[in-house]
Amino acid sequence: MLGDTQGAQRYLRTALQLASDSPDVQFYAAKVYCLLKNDEAALVAAQKAVGLGFPRNWLRDDPTFSRMASNVHFQKIIQHQSQGD
Repeated sequence: MLGDTQGAQRYLRTALQLASDSPDVQFYAAKVYCLLKNDEAALVAAQKAVGLGFPRNWLRDDPTFSRMASNVHFQKIIQHQSQGD
């Protein structure tokens, strides 16, 4: 249901409990946290998603994250790293 932040957080906790090592789950967690304006949690989940192999360009190009585009930490996450990427 649109606007059900408590429900979203409840489903998110369940998804993270069941599959915290899934890059897709971490990506969608980052989206939910971003929509809830919990930038710190969004950045942590985005970093985990990328660390698990999620494509950086999907984060960069997703309009959900447009308000975070100028965030230095977000920019570091989406930048292509030649080493360790």
